[in-house]
Amino acid sequence: MVICASRSVNEWLNPLLLKTPSVDQADYLEGSLNGSPVDRLVLTIAIVWGVVIIYKRRGAAAAILKNNKALLAFTLYLGVTVLWSDISDVSFKRWVRLVGNLVMAVVLMTEAQPLESVRAVFRRTAYLLIPLSVIFIKYFPRLGVLYIRKGDMLWIGVAVMKNGLAFLCFVMALFFVWDAFHSRAERVKVKHSRVLSDVVVLVMAL
Repeated sequence: MVICASRSVNEWLNPLLLKTPSVDQADYLEGSLNGSPVDRLVLTIAIVWGVVIIYKRRGAAAAILKNNKALLAFTLYLGVTVLWSDISDVSFKRWVRLVGNLVMAVVLMTEAQPLESVRAVFRRTAYLLIPLSVIFIKYFPRLGVLYIRKGDMLWIGVAVMKNGLAFLCFVMALFFVWDAFHSRAERVKVKHSRVLSDVVVLVMAL
């Protein structure tokens, strides 16, 4: 979730990549298609780890997949489309990454308390990335601010571009609002420290 909501592992290890303009559109396209060996390694380890967890919980995982046949069929269909793609090798790699998203979703849904697991993932991601974005923008502009050729300043925080930061803030703000209403509806007792932390991060996001 942290990788999807911010930057790739390769971009975290090489922050100057965001500051380096592409030589031309062809070079940029070639780089985006080839991807990064570091990202492939990290994502492959994560997917394999997820598959191992699902295998151990195969009974619960099978029940979840059985109840989501349409999603499973659509994912398999996207895999078949690789066969007639003009860039089949790249399409296959991206399909594997898509399957990785499904694997992670099944891992969460096979936890003892699935809803609480989803909440934990969103909350921890927000607690890490939202304050870090503020810190980057205010104190480390080399990492959190991007200047385009016209000289305009863009806030990017932990994201790649300003739209990425906007998506991150919007989704996490929506999560905190939903969680507050949902907890109140269920009359769940929440620690005051967590409520205060949620409010602080929500204000940062807004």
